[in-house]
Amino acid sequence: MKVLLAIDESEPSEVAARMVLEQVRPGSTEVCILNVVRLPTLLVAREMVGYDPALENMWDMRVEAAKGMVERIAERLRASGAKTSTAVEFGEPKAKILEVADQWEADLIVMGSDRRTRLTEYLPGGIPEAVARRAHCSVEIVRVPAKEAAGMA
Repeated sequence: MKVLLAIDESEPSEVAARMVLEQVRPGSTEVCILNVVRLPTLLVAREMVGYDPALENMWDMRVEAAKGMVERIAERLRASGAKTSTAVEFGEPKAKILEVADQWEADLIVMGSDRRTRLTEYLPGGIPEAVARRAHCSVEIVRVPAKEAAGMA
């Protein structure tokens, strides 16, 4: 089975990664860990205001954090016996998740969601809703268990 694990820096993404880790079948599960870094409007706007080294440094830090995040999760999955690859893409998350899932021919997309901290994801056009509606494969939206959510409040 080919599983696309779409993550970001949120706690729900960590819960989704643990869920995939618990379901890995050594030798038969292939996981691609994807982190989509949204292009900041400030970097696009710099064309109008000129080069800003602070913005460039902030962007570089975000990209390095995304790479580190997918690698940390990949190490855990590899240790469990899953064939694992990583990807960091740039752009609009909904579209990129669907694009990578199609290109990679994923059987399942797994992503985390937390109604309390990610309210905008539940509004029309939110990431989990859009992915679930448009994906050509199954989608599992992993919620933070109530006891963990209480600890995050």
